[in-house]
Amino acid sequence: MKKKLTAVGWMTALSLMASLPVAAQDVAVDVKAPEAVVLETAGSTNEVSVVNRTEPDPGQVYQQDAITMYRLYNRNSGEHFYTADVEERNGLKALGWEFEGIGWYAPSSSQTPVFRLYNPNAGDHHYTTDAQERDGLVSLGWVFEKIGWYSNEANGGVPVYRQYNPNAATGSHNYTTDAVENNALGKLGWTLEGIGWYGMSLNCPPESLINEITNTLNDFENQMRTNAANHRDLTNLHDKGMILADLVNALYGQFENRYYMFQNGRLAGYSPINNDTIETSNVGEGQVLIFQPKRKKIQKASGLADARPAGSAMYFRTGSGKQKIQAAAGNLSNGFFNGDTISYTYSEDPNNAYEELTTGPAMDNFMNGHVDKHTHYLKSSVTRMMDFEWFMDVERGVPKYEKIGNYYYVCHSNTINVYYDYVPQNLVFWPRDEA
Repeated sequence: MKKKLTAVGWMTALSLMASLPVAAQDVAVDVKAPEAVVLETAGSTNEVSVVNRTEPDPGQVYQQDAITMYRLYNRNSGEHFYTADVEERNGLKALGWEFEGIGWYAPSSSQTPVFRLYNPNAGDHHYTTDAQERDGLVSLGWVFEKIGWYSNEANGGVPVYRQYNPNAATGSHNYTTDAVENNALGKLGWTLEGIGWYGMSLNCPPESLINEITNTLNDFENQMRTNAANHRDLTNLHDKGMILADLVNALYGQFENRYYMFQNGRLAGYSPINNDTIETSNVGEGQVLIFQPKRKKIQKASGLADARPAGSAMYFRTGSGKQKIQAAAGNLSNGFFNGDTISYTYSEDPNNAYEELTTGPAMDNFMNGHVDKHTHYLKSSVTRMMDFEWFMDVERGVPKYEKIGNYYYVCHSNTINVYYDYVPQNLVFWPRDEA
């Protein structure tokens, strides 16, 4: 007689992070629980709302045309590299360079170009606004590659400080808008060379960057939907999600704590600081993107209804510090997911990493009906049940269960039985915000 394999390990029900007791062939094994992905608290409210301004206030927040300058780091050479070219950025990331976020924002043109040079012998880059310095380096064998970007001349701007390490063979120059970083390098022996050029001071993400975020979000959503249709396949979800997470993390701390709403990349409304009500006089028909950089959260919907996002929608959020992703896609009505919904979760800590794709029907954002899951532990001390599919039958956020001893039996699949040590409740596809 074939023995039943019983899972008693620690698994995660989205937003609940419930404990699941595990046993193999009825022998209990205690294992370490992965860190909970508590990006938001379980609940059912998608809190953002929109109101029309009869008299807009154009002076407080406005969107400027700007070039986003990305910063990357090569651990092997010690070089920091700066580029506005998304393909170049992605190519270097694929080669192992670390993406360090957004260095600054540059104007599309000005009277002060920043020249980019390359040393083919050392494999190093240098940047300068000084034509004499450029020509001097070319005479020494450096290659003038192109104008990399422009310095901001209008109304001053954000200073980009330049530092030189006299002891480094490569990566000898660093450029930063961070005065603290500039001073810290000076204390470590770097020569502070003053201001290299100026960036722009923005109070809203530029259109080109919002368009890139939107396209990346669409790509990730398409991958989620394809994988959900393909038996909850987890392939490529982490990699595509981290591309989006990098962009969202890069904007953290750059703007005030408010919501921004965009249509076709352009600012259509924003909330007051520390407020969740978006004010607009410029929103039309069509898709909206709502972004809160301080909370690292994006909401996309095909439109608005009753002052809330509505229609086909995608939500995404990443966490601070350790790598975390939480996403959901489905149809919004009355501000909640209703009908078939997909969610994806990824979490990593020093001991464990797991990802999970969940599909099923939602009722006012609560899981409601037959919910299927695919869970994959990417690294862990656990040796059993590293990749498995399972299900729950849920009624408005509470799974149906059978009480067996001190545990609550909630599901059975071909490979795993799942028990909780308490009755799980409030299982949702997308958790509500909290302050």
